[in-house]
Formats: sequence, structure tokens, C-alpha cells
Amino acid sequence: MSENIFPFGQPVLSCAPKVTEARPWFVLGAYPSALHVRWQTPERFEPAARIAAIPVDNEPEPFWDGADEEARIEQWRTDVAFDSTWGTVSAVGRLNGSSGMWVRDKVMKKFGFERSESWITDCLDTYYGSIDGATALQERFVPFAEATGIAVPLLAPHPSESEIVRLALSDQRARLDADLKAAQPTNIITLGNAALRVFSDFVQQFGTPLGKLSPQFGLYGKAVSISLNDVSCTWYPLAHPAAPKSFQAVHNMLQPKHH
Repeated sequence: MSENIFPFGQPVLSCAPKVTEARPWFVLGAYPSALHVRWQTPERFEPAARIAAIPVDNEPEPFWDGADEEARIEQWRTDVAFDSTWGTVSAVGRLNGSSGMWVRDKVMKKFGFERSESWITDCLDTYYGSIDGATALQERFVPFAEATGIAVPLLAPHPSESEIVRLALSDQRARLDADLKAAQPTNIITLGNAALRVFSDFVQQFGTPLGKLSPQFGLYGKAVSISLNDVSCTWYPLAHPAAPKSFQAVHNMLQPKHH
């Protein structure tokens, strides 16, 4: 079990795909998100504090689209035996599952496939805290937790692109290799440069090795013919949902042929 914990005490666990059978599409991201809630201290607690989106539990599956947010939050309340002395929590709306919605609407629909046809996973299989999120927790939640005896969160910090690649190829290689062999995909989509670099290490053969994603129309998202586990496949290197505006703009212009 992971030693890292979310605010209010849930352990940070592996976020694994919910499929075991072969799928024609394989989607690879960087690392999972989390279930978030809006939180604020109880009335009359001093100093008062609030956080618009605080991570409290593991994502139910990679690139979850947040469809059952309310039910997930209620289940989390039960799991941690949430007490009114811990403050108040509520839904955060579209932030939960925002990356999953982006993949659903701007990748799956664009390329013409459903989640049921895909094996979706990440280079790393556990949640990492964002830089802004870590600051908010340290300044606003940790003092409250220490004063009231709530579990103080311990979240691994946001990794750099190179750290994601290094950890994926050293600690996660066996898992990723097993996923690729079980999925037996004929189409692969990588999201972001970290996923591009990690997946390149599994490709047996392709024409020109890929460097980094380009935000130039005509180069971005261009299909690459590869050999993976002795099978001919098509690889589409795409941007991550949180990519800069230049990549978002060229991604929106992308018009792939549906399979």
C-alpha cells in the first residue's frame, strides 16, 4: 500500500484500467487525477479557510469523466466517516473529470471510437499533487488538520516530464508492457510529450523516431506507422488535455480519418 495519503486520510492507490480484454484503441496519459471536493472550515473556526478544489480520493479509473461525481463524493463521505467538525464539502462541478471529458469529446469523438473500445491508462499509476494545490494545502488545510487532529495529507509532488519518463521506464515498465500485450491494440494515442517518450521505448520499429510534439498544423497528430509486439499499428501522438493554447488550437483543427 502506498504511504501517501489524501486530505482526510484516504490512501493514494494505483488507478488501473477497468478492462482486461483486447481493445483496438490504446490511450496513454501521464498520471491519474483525483476526486476533488470544495472544502471550507466549520463556522466560527478561526482562521477561516476554504479551498475550491481539494483532492480527497483516487480517481475511479484513468481519465474518469466525472459523470457520477455526486455519488462518488457521498461514498467518500461514508468511507472516511466525514464529521461536521471537519468543515463542509460540496461538489466542484466540471473540474472533476475535466481531463476525461476532454479525452471523450476531443479524442474519442474526433477519432470515432468509444471508451468501450479502448484501453486507457497512464505512464504513472498514482496521483501526484499539483504545485498550486500543494501550496493551498500547506497554507490552508494543514494548519486546520493539525489543530483538529485530522490526517495531514502526504502527496507526491508534481513530477517533471523527464521524471515521468524515468519513473515510468524504471518502475512501471512491466505494468505498461503487460497492458500493451493484453490490449493488443492496432491504434495508439499518446497524450503529451512524456507519454510520447515513454511509448517510444516500447515500439519495435518505425520510420523516423519522434522528438517532441509540434503545434504546427500538418505535423501535429500525424499518423505514424509502427510495429508493436510484432503487430502493425497506427500511432497518433497528441497533446495532453492541459497543453498550452497553441496545441489546443491545432488539436481542434485536426481532422483524422475515422476507422
